[in-house]
Amino acid sequence: MPQRLRITFLANVFKFGTLFVPSYRRISHINLTLAFPDKDKTWRDDLINKNFYSLATAISDFVRMPTLTPEWVKEHVEFPYYEKYKKYKAENPTKGILAATGHLGSFELQGYLMSVLGFPLGFVIRNFKSEKIDNWWNARRGKLGNKNINRRGAFRELVRELKRGFDVGILFDQNVKRSHAVFVPWFGKNAATAKSLALAALETEALVVVVSLKTLAIDSYYMDVIECDFSHIYSDETLSRQEKILQITTIVSKHYEKMIQDFPEGWFWMHRRWKTSEREDVPETFYK
Repeated sequence: MPQRLRITFLANVFKFGTLFVPSYRRISHINLTLAFPDKDKTWRDDLINKNFYSLATAISDFVRMPTLTPEWVKEHVEFPYYEKYKKYKAENPTKGILAATGHLGSFELQGYLMSVLGFPLGFVIRNFKSEKIDNWWNARRGKLGNKNINRRGAFRELVRELKRGFDVGILFDQNVKRSHAVFVPWFGKNAATAKSLALAALETEALVVVVSLKTLAIDSYYMDVIECDFSHIYSDETLSRQEKILQITTIVSKHYEKMIQDFPEGWFWMHRRWKTSEREDVPETFYK
């Protein structure tokens, strides 16, 4: 099935599915209201419909990943940071890069592209409940050398990979339990955000980049990369460890939030991003 037709088909499947699971639209409306309080319902409805096409693109891209070649990447993906990335890897073969990323645009394709270009990386992932689906999905992700790092015990492994020069990506844009979180601003409201990213950065003093893959059109993409130099935070002895975690996570979140603002139809608005309350004695109320 051609890419355009496949995307249209999947987007309509998603639209139809929300008739049976209306909570997806409801949660999307709540999140969009919190993130863009100046926008009206018509704008939110339109963006949610566009979001179905973005999700469909992500799935469609995942289906065709094994067929992609370096030539395809060069023809269809704008990647201004690539030359700087290659230079850094050539000059620092024993230093892994820590990529902060999330569910924006074609996020499965984003990681796979690097392996197509000859630079595989590790990703901290959440396993599917079905073992067969999990094995199949992860086999596709790792076809060209990408490494799937299970969330259980992930921290030690991702630190080990970074220290041996292997790049690692962490999806940090979803809600996490309070015990695993640091609360930083997310569209103006504090949200529980994974602190593992900042902990790994402090442990390895790795170069941190914030990354997303924006869909420009059918078969046209832009790899957006923002480089973060945290060396001044790593070496600042006046800051406590918790203060360093807070600063690093806040900066990374701000960069990624800007990427979402530039491509709002591409983010996973169906997720309960503000589910975990900052105060244990005050339960979350947004999604009731």
